[in-house]
Amino acid sequence: MRSRTSAGLSAALVLACFSLNTAAAQGPAPSTPETVTPESLPQTFINLGYEPKDLGDRAWYVLVERSGYTLPVRCALSSDGSKLWFSSKLGMVDPDRLPSRIYRGLLSRETGTARFYLCDCGDCEKRPEKELFLSQQIPNRYLTPPHLRQELENFCSNAIRLEGLWKPAVTPIRAPAPSAAR
Repeated sequence: MRSRTSAGLSAALVLACFSLNTAAAQGPAPSTPETVTPESLPQTFINLGYEPKDLGDRAWYVLVERSGYTLPVRCALSSDGSKLWFSSKLGMVDPDRLPSRIYRGLLSRETGTARFYLCDCGDCEKRPEKELFLSQQIPNRYLTPPHLRQELENFCSNAIRLEGLWKPAVTPIRAPAPSAAR
């Protein structure tokens, strides 16, 4: 009895491994109505009332009005299309002059799934000041237009909620929203 059960489990395990390997060899899953593609994302932003600016390389900028400000958010699809990245430039910072308490705040767990990072492009490498960004990735599945809007709004709300962590270190790169300027 025991040997039949072991043999059955072994066969099931082999079939499961074969199925996984076959699925992995097929590459990324095809797009569905619940995922965004490089072709559908700009139109989805337009339908949601945003004006996406194409940056090339599967990335777009959108401006999001939130809490009296307009936040520029870069939205980029990963190369395999499985993730959508949001990032926003918060300002310039001189990392050599930051107090350790500021670094601890930027690295804290209070940021949820968002992360701060310093730009390391060629231009920034030459300057003492670096650009500080907040970035967050979301899975590219079940991204209906309302869900995409909610994720984008949550990212912007998070950037403003975390302002106490990053604002002491930088001069924010934000412009008042047209409604707040009047």
